[in-house]
Amino acid sequence: MATFSFANVAIAGTLYPGDPTQPSGGFYLRGGIGIAEAALDVTVGSTKTSFNESGFGILIGLGYEFRLTRRFALGVGAGYNKLFINETIFDSVQFGQFVLDLNWYLGSGTSK
Repeated sequence: MATFSFANVAIAGTLYPGDPTQPSGGFYLRGGIGIAEAALDVTVGSTKTSFNESGFGILIGLGYEFRLTRRFALGVGAGYNKLFINETIFDSVQFGQFVLDLNWYLGSGTSK
């Protein structure tokens, strides 16, 4: 049996290109870069072999955020990650995900 696991721990920025007072104001674009990890665990009988490799990763995403209050928002979106490992087992890995965000804004926020 073989088990693959992948992770991208990234610092990301989010851009809200719309006017926050308009219905399109919750649309966002996200991008980031970070540390990528890939692991492969192979079990044959009672023998387990593990491979762990690292590199860097990028992410891009988009979605829409619904304001709940001036400081809290609930968002939905989708993202894509590309991991550049360039090691013995993995060269690169890519995956997508669906995102559910609960955001807390420390500033005064904006209201619709």
